Amino acid sequence: MKTFFLKRKIFAQLLLICFLAFFINSTEAAETTNTSIIKLDGWSLEDTYSISYGEGKFTTYTYSDFQGMYNKNCTDEQINDLSLENNSLQYQQYCLQYDSICDSIAEYRQLSEKYNALARVYEDEMNAAAGAQKDTARQGMQQSLLTAKAYEAELAAAVLKKADIYVSRENSLFIKNNEGTIRNQQYVSQTTDFRNFVYELKMLDEKYDLQGIYADYAKLQEDEQSINKSKDMAFQADVDFYSSDYDYYINQQKLVKQQYNNQFEQLLSSSGISPETQGTVIKTNIEAIKGIRLISYETLESSIKLTDIKEMQLDDKYRIIDGKIKILKEYYSDTSGEVRLAQNEKIQTSMERNKWVIQRKNILKNAHALYRSKYYEIGINEKKAKALHDKYIILLNKYNFGLTDKITVKEAELSYMQGKFNLWNTIFEYAGYYSTVEKYISGNIQ
Repeated sequence: MKTFFLKRKIFAQLLLICFLAFFINSTEAAETTNTSIIKLDGWSLEDTYSISYGEGKFTTYTYSDFQGMYNKNCTDEQINDLSLENNSLQYQQYCLQYDSICDSIAEYRQLSEKYNALARVYEDEMNAAAGAQKDTARQGMQQSLLTAKAYEAELAAAVLKKADIYVSRENSLFIKNNEGTIRNQQYVSQTTDFRNFVYELKMLDEKYDLQGIYADYAKLQEDEQSINKSKDMAFQADVDFYSSDYDYYINQQKLVKQQYNNQFEQLLSSSGISPETQGTVIKTNIEAIKGIRLISYETLESSIKLTDIKEMQLDDKYRIIDGKIKILKEYYSDTSGEVRLAQNEKIQTSMERNKWVIQRKNILKNAHALYRSKYYEIGINEKKAKALHDKYIILLNKYNFGLTDKITVKEAELSYMQGKFNLWNTIFEYAGYYSTVEKYISGNIQ
């Protein structure tokens, strides 16, 4: 028994000596053929990246320079500016109409009082007269009362019109007084839209590369099955299966490229650049999105309380209805339908405001939860991508020394590229959620 174990020990030592000799010879052979080990360089997402479109001579823009062109040519901003200018003109028009209707009301009231007074004069004459004079006085009284009633009807209609013009004027004044907030909301909206545009292009660029790796992997599988078929170890169906995979991913890559080009052309057109005139490169810094600190929910909520234009508008509407009721009471009684309807509208506005504050809280909580989740998901997916990258490099080194096969390396590369794409996809989704938070902070809550 001891002899048996002694022989096993000697055999194991011989195997170790052979392995060391093989390793030394492999290393020497690698040095002879200039094969070197690729170091694990602490992979992380690049600090800067570029997206490009077109061919030939390229013009390179920084992110901020291109954003400036996008903002300058943004049709939404132009439409917003025109709307604000039009609102200023409407406000002037409402002011003129309000002054005019006030003059008309004063005139109608004066005429009504005049003919009511004249009717009383005729009534006195009728009571003092007899015969034909009495009939003439009665007719004069009746005609005066009809005329006074007609002016009272005009007065009633004019008071209603004054109330409506007042509401329109005050609503227009609210917009005029909050032009700065509205312009800032528009600026934040187009700034975030531009950022999402750029990150989506980068994501499509990564997806294009990923589809190429899938195609390469399918081609390797097809070639291996072709070899196996030549050795009667596979069927033609096995070859065709991976051939179909290859065709699928090649065409999928073409589709992604078309989507990328379409998106880039839209971005160029929106920035005042013709896609046919030049090649374009946009360089940006990923830290612009990765380096942003996490905004707490408390900060988000307190900021919105100061900027929520919808709540401000509802509060202002409450004030406006008070003014409307005051105008209506210039002619209508407290128990009239017109006044009661306005009072009911005031109650509804108060309820609508309270309802909105509750809804807003739910909107903010949901938006912040999505934003916060993606914020941390970026770091997690970056670590996952690094681990897959390191695994790929290790297998690539083994392949360079003949210790593994090409398909295994390609599978590792595919996993790494998929992990990298997932990371970029997370960044794109995060940019979208962060944009929503930015818009909310500016007071633009949908």
